[in-house]
Amino acid sequence: MSAMSIPVSGMNAAMTRLEVSASNIANSSTRGIVPATPASQPIPTVAVGGGPQVYQALDAVQTAISGHDTHSGVAVRAEPRLPSYSEEYEPSAPYANADGFVAAPNVDPLRETVEQVSAVQGFEASVAVFRASDAMIVSLLKTID
Repeated sequence: MSAMSIPVSGMNAAMTRLEVSASNIANSSTRGIVPATPASQPIPTVAVGGGPQVYQALDAVQTAISGHDTHSGVAVRAEPRLPSYSEEYEPSAPYANADGFVAAPNVDPLRETVEQVSAVQGFEASVAVFRASDAMIVSLLKTID
């Protein structure tokens, strides 16, 4: 097990969290047809009805990795955010349903801003741990020499 695996996994996790959040913000203004599935389920990968598909917002789910034979640290995976969309009244949209609604992604700019700040702080903390580990290894090598 490498002494650097924990801070490196933390930096990778922070970058993934930032990428997921940036994708959510970049696609937050997309609108599409209301999916055939309820908002409590992920949006189907293929739009039904011939109109544009609404963006499926994602959540970065972080989990701890620990083991004696494997590297320790954290891992992040992107999962569909639920509810997956909300309906907005936009009767002039060519892809609005019969009631005049379109689907909008479940993206809250404030939530995404907090996630991005948290990811940056997590990255900075992992860098600090990496530097401290490096300094300890250098100090150890100097004492052995």
